[in-house]
Amino acid sequence: MQMARKIKAGCSVIGSILANKLYGKRTPLIATLLVTNRCNLKCNYCYARVFDRKLEDMPIQEICKIIDDLKALGTVLIVLSGGEPLLRDDLPDIIRHVKNNGLLCEVLTNGALVAEKVEDLKDIDYLCISLDGNETDHDKSRGKGSYKAAVSAIETALDMGIQTRIHATLTKNNIQSLPHLAELAKTYGVRLNCAIASRHTQDPSLLFSREEIRDFYIRLKEYSRKKYPIVNALSTLDYLINWPLSYDYIYKEGDQPAPSGLIPCKRKDFTCYIDVDGSLYPCSTKWNASCGNVLTDGLKTAWQKVLGLKCRSCITEVEANLLFSGNFKSFMNVFAYTVLDLLKPAPNKKLRVK
Repeated sequence: MQMARKIKAGCSVIGSILANKLYGKRTPLIATLLVTNRCNLKCNYCYARVFDRKLEDMPIQEICKIIDDLKALGTVLIVLSGGEPLLRDDLPDIIRHVKNNGLLCEVLTNGALVAEKVEDLKDIDYLCISLDGNETDHDKSRGKGSYKAAVSAIETALDMGIQTRIHATLTKNNIQSLPHLAELAKTYGVRLNCAIASRHTQDPSLLFSREEIRDFYIRLKEYSRKKYPIVNALSTLDYLINWPLSYDYIYKEGDQPAPSGLIPCKRKDFTCYIDVDGSLYPCSTKWNASCGNVLTDGLKTAWQKVLGLKCRSCITEVEANLLFSGNFKSFMNVFAYTVLDLLKPAPNKKLRVK
């Protein structure tokens, strides 16, 4: 049943990509909803800076209406994020509303509350757990004990049969943890998604130089070639390694000369982030850019206003841009970790990290 729903969603993605190529039709296939600004951790590279905000939660009535509207526009996957979504006692009701609309549901969490609230997650399709390195490096960024909580969350989710992946944010403080993260993902049989710290971080000392970023992607590619469960497609990593410009560069409309070989932005055609206050953005890279607001403008109008952004390509959204441009290798890579991983046997509990 779960596989059938995911295959159906994949067919919808293919159909939407074709409609975009033929008619320019835009469909918010993947929508990330920030359902709360509350968080039990305080990560200094948080792109949303939730701990600096006064508004805590979006009312559930508004969330449910947005989900209904997204369904009507063709959304196939709702990602519930924050803050820490598990701080909401009504999270199961939100998940249920997503599922009642026939949509796939993913929850992003730091893992601290998963063991306590795992029953709240029993109906989701995917769980993404933030884990930024070995115990020393992870706890340095997120607080003492947070590493053990995140690892325990992975084990709890796997025991519940929830398809799980690890998301690691890498900075100068924890880049040396990449080997640990790769081994951890292999041990647990879960996918590893690595990203460099957001350009929105308030601590520039955490950010990498161009050479360090390129070296990171070269190392990540080697792990992928050695069959470690890396989320990124090899075609994505090759593009990142060979990016000819600054790694914080966003190519905008009117920039001259246009660099050759740039993958055009497809986030504005296929994905959106909706903040707790209703603000809508195409991606986290354009966080706080001036777009529409679903609470005041309505979803359709806010979604249309995204086209007013002048960005045309960037380095941080390559995986999505390749996928939604119709790149076959990228699509098969996404199909592998969203659908085919369901066929893999459960990892051996004896191999678990102690």
